Amino acid sequence: MMRRALLLFAILVCAVAIPNGNVLAFQQTQSIPAGMDTMPPKVTQTAVGCGFVEYEATELFNVPNPPKKPPLPTNQVDRGIASITMSATPNSVNARLVLVTAQSFPPDSLSWKQFIFRVEAIDKTKRATAFVSVRDWNAPTANVTSVEVIIEPSIPTLSDNSVTLTARANNTVTYTVTVRNSTTAPIVVNAIELTGSALFTLTSGGGTNITLAPGETRQVVVSYTPNLQSEAGDNASLSIRTNCGDIAIPVKGTGTLANLSTENWDAGNIMKGVKVCKSLGFKITNNGSATATISAINVTLGAPELTLAGPTPAVPFDIPAGGSVDVTDLCFTPATESGVFVGAVTLTTNAETGDFVADVTANRAVNSVDPVILQRLNVRFDASGNVIRYDSEASALLFDVRGTVVGNAAENARKIDAQSFSAGTYFLVINEKPAVSIPVSIVR
Repeated sequence: MMRRALLLFAILVCAVAIPNGNVLAFQQTQSIPAGMDTMPPKVTQTAVGCGFVEYEATELFNVPNPPKKPPLPTNQVDRGIASITMSATPNSVNARLVLVTAQSFPPDSLSWKQFIFRVEAIDKTKRATAFVSVRDWNAPTANVTSVEVIIEPSIPTLSDNSVTLTARANNTVTYTVTVRNSTTAPIVVNAIELTGSALFTLTSGGGTNITLAPGETRQVVVSYTPNLQSEAGDNASLSIRTNCGDIAIPVKGTGTLANLSTENWDAGNIMKGVKVCKSLGFKITNNGSATATISAINVTLGAPELTLAGPTPAVPFDIPAGGSVDVTDLCFTPATESGVFVGAVTLTTNAETGDFVADVTANRAVNSVDPVILQRLNVRFDASGNVIRYDSEASALLFDVRGTVVGNAAENARKIDAQSFSAGTYFLVINEKPAVSIPVSIVR
């Protein structure tokens, strides 16, 4: 009897007791059977894998074994497992608890005597720490076993969480990602690969069956060559594949380009020998996402009647994305009295897309008008009404001496309001067939 009492005392001293009120998970009401439970659950590590550790918790310590039916008050009888919980952050970091055997813990005769659970690293590139408590069904106080779990990294780390690249269309840009073995053991990398848009390539560092020693790094160079459709963006994924799991990061790219639009010029009806210039010049607009450089501007059709003096601004010059430039002086001087004129001014530029030609059109008007026609048209300035009148049902345009249209008249109007015009010589082009240009003077 004395030896049994001493053994019982030793068991009581070694047991760890936690009040039932502190067991927050899976607690249920249980009847208290005969015998006593002074021993905490036994927890044994059963497996270690890539980023996880597996354990078995048991409640199988019975004295005598098997227990008597019914047990004596002094018999040791394990009651079964009541809960398995993991403490929250900051005690547990980058870890999750996985219950393998079941998802609940019934009491009494249905209680679990053996239970498998595991702790997994959430991010296998980082160290995981967990504190797990296993409690039994003993009442009024539960016996508990606590386990500290440390899982070292099992797959390589990458220097970047993502890669974003920007380059001009048809140009190449590169970026280097560092792969590091931060573990204490060699890692076999099954593959380093890039999937997605073919505009991305691995310039170096890719491959298969690569062994990284502890602490070793590998430089992976990603290249991106956007095309003319890349303004909307391109996507790929850089993957590191190992037996312990894969890690992948997104790779995004955007291409930029210059897209030009060039203003055309309809010079209208111009008499032989009269020089007209485009008011304010012709506009070049960059509708793209990259700067355009204009290295030359030349008259490529219509010279010598079509001329570009200067030009201003002087070449070369840049047009930023979304910007525009007015180029002067573009002028037209008809060399003959009749016929349609077609000319062109061409840009030399690094812009990838757009319109690089300014088209110029005009009608060469009759200069020497038959006196009979002059008398019939009767073009004159009416100072009393501040209008320019003419006797024709045709429409008409009024030009100043620089060739700028300053007034117009619709068919059957027969007059143009001149009250806002300063004194001087103007040219009234009446759109008969052929068009007739007649000078008219406004006298104030």
